[in-house]
Amino acid sequence: MESSIISRSAWGAHPPKDRFTFDGPAPFVIIHHSYKPDVALSPSCCRKSMLEIQNLHQKERGWSDIGYTFAICGDGNVYEGRGFNVVAAHAPLYNNRSIGLLLIGDFTGKQLVDDGDNSCCQWFSALLYEMK
Repeated sequence: MESSIISRSAWGAHPPKDRFTFDGPAPFVIIHHSYKPDVALSPSCCRKSMLEIQNLHQKERGWSDIGYTFAICGDGNVYEGRGFNVVAAHAPLYNNRSIGLLLIGDFTGKQLVDDGDNSCCQWFSALLYEMK
């Protein structure tokens, strides 16, 4: 499966309330999973999931934007969250020195990838290669 990076505008992100820039380096990558919604497999479900998460973070928690730098969805694509060079809000004490990577879905007690779908690992490896 070929992965693409889906921009904020392509998934219909609301504008951030604030943007605090970050020049790096980011020595940490912190991986999260969303619990809810469960794994979305189609691009339209993934866009909906991204908006639901952004609404939760902005409207219910009062954050400036979705908390994560990027998200990976069940359609195999990477969705831009806050993006590079913006301080994320996903791990207190590490927000200004890490990349927050969200895996959309509840992976409690589940195998993260199988032999047929390793797009998450491929993208993550390419990201780390580009950062060094």
